[in-house]
Amino acid sequence: AGAALLLTTRDRDLAALANAQIVEVPPLDAAHSLALLRGIVGAARCAAEATAALAIVQTVGHLPLAVEIVARLLVRAPWQSLAEMAARLADATHRLDRLALKDMSVRAAFAVSWQVLPAGLRAVFTALGPFRARSCTFAAVASTAGIAQAAVEDAIATLAALSLLTVDSAQRVRQHPLLADFAREQIADAAALEARWAAHYIAFAIEHQTDPACVDVEMDNLLAVLEQLAARRRWEDVARLVDALHPVWLAHAHYAQAARGYAWAVAAATARDDEVARAQALIRLGFVGCELGDFHTASEHLQAGQVAAAQTGADTLVAEALFLRVRIAIEQNELEQADEWLDACHRIYGAAGDAAGLARTQREQGLLAYRGGDYTTAFARCREALAIQDRSGDAAGMLASLRLLADTAMATGDLVQALECAQRGLTLAQTEGRHAELAEAHYTLATVQRLRGELGEAETHAAEALARFTRSGNRSFIAYTLYEQSVILGRQARTDAALSCALQACDMQQTLGDDYGRVTTLIQVGDLHAARGDLVTAVATWQTGLDLAREIRYPHLQAFVKRLDATSTTARDAEPAQSGQLGG
Repeated sequence: AGAALLLTTRDRDLAALANAQIVEVPPLDAAHSLALLRGIVGAARCAAEATAALAIVQTVGHLPLAVEIVARLLVRAPWQSLAEMAARLADATHRLDRLALKDMSVRAAFAVSWQVLPAGLRAVFTALGPFRARSCTFAAVASTAGIAQAAVEDAIATLAALSLLTVDSAQRVRQHPLLADFAREQIADAAALEARWAAHYIAFAIEHQTDPACVDVEMDNLLAVLEQLAARRRWEDVARLVDALHPVWLAHAHYAQAARGYAWAVAAATARDDEVARAQALIRLGFVGCELGDFHTASEHLQAGQVAAAQTGADTLVAEALFLRVRIAIEQNELEQADEWLDACHRIYGAAGDAAGLARTQREQGLLAYRGGDYTTAFARCREALAIQDRSGDAAGMLASLRLLADTAMATGDLVQALECAQRGLTLAQTEGRHAELAEAHYTLATVQRLRGELGEAETHAAEALARFTRSGNRSFIAYTLYEQSVILGRQARTDAALSCALQACDMQQTLGDDYGRVTTLIQVGDLHAARGDLVTAVATWQTGLDLAREIRYPHLQAFVKRLDATSTTARDAEPAQSGQLGG
């Protein structure tokens, strides 16, 4: 019988030349990395700090040598917590210094491969350093290295064969995080390399800013570049990149990312003494605050942006700030203030001949009428706005108008019209790739289909809406959707689950200062307590809702009055609230 020989190597080309049968040894996953850590440090110690243990193995990229070194360092210092070790390893500047013990060293292991690389391969290897283990394209590596892409592709193939990087099925390159640390240490001219890296992504974002899906794939790298530019105080480049990313953040509802970017844009405008740009950045920050439900901070940004815009004569920006302040005023039921600001917006947009602005103003006037129970006016204003937006191709405006038209149709019992508007909104949001409005369209359809008795479809749309709103961080609509889920679950006699959703919605609305939404939710909370046979709590809930409803001039007071008058029977015999859904 022939003998078998087992060889290990990091060089795939060498194994292929030897005509060997190659068996890839995959990297450790989290479970096996933790098992290695526990085997040395001890199961009890790791279990006591499970979160820190996971952070350690993730930070070192599950590299067995690194995990073993960390484990033996922890054994050597039993007084040191795993959390402290995790915090030390989080410092990328000194990470490789800490991953050494006696004759074991991650840096030394990497140096063996580095020393035999020719200059061309070294240049490509170090060009991956700024990516810090994020995936990137061949083109990005070529631009950062300052080398022709064809040569870079050849180098990448060789480096992959040497196990110094990986290439996935989408032809994206990635370095192990510790190799990326090592690569940054080898960079000869960090400033020049970083400048090429940033220039590539600025140009990419500007070129593709009308293609949000394309840009979104590179968002992690773009945000890293933006953060580096801000740290280096390259304010002109910060402003250019934020402007290019602005439409992408809005289309994909990346509000947390946008908030960071706009804050840097404010700093950039301040440093450049550009008051118009500062006003615009503050107003954009205010918009994000509105979407995230942080109305106090949003109001501060919008007021500051409005003042800066007024001082520079930027009337369109003044109107934009006022329009967003209207949104907050409506959410907080300050309807007279909202009406006053809408009139000011209308005058500015009219003087500028801004048809899109006038249409948006009409839509908000429709929302004011809707909140006041004047559905005829709400429907008329919204139809007029939609016609203008349709002619001008204002997709975002159309989506807002379609949602309000669906709400108004639901409030008047025209479920055919409501379904038509909701489905048109969903189709338009999908076509335009607008993630925020797509979530709102699912929410609207959930309500329409619940009212039509199509509870299965309603539940599906509500779940999709909640997932999307949760990803974007839109707390107002998270609360609205929790309310809608509660009503759907209640219709299915899943009372406990329905009550849980309603209470979550009510708490969130109280935090946000959304009294209108909270009043509507209190009807549902009371109904569910009554359905569980707890009439005492139900009556107390309805009374709280009635008091608040009177305070804010809620248009459906009778929903509370009927329930309170009918407590001798059952709350389930009372009529439901007239409004189809919470959001307007």
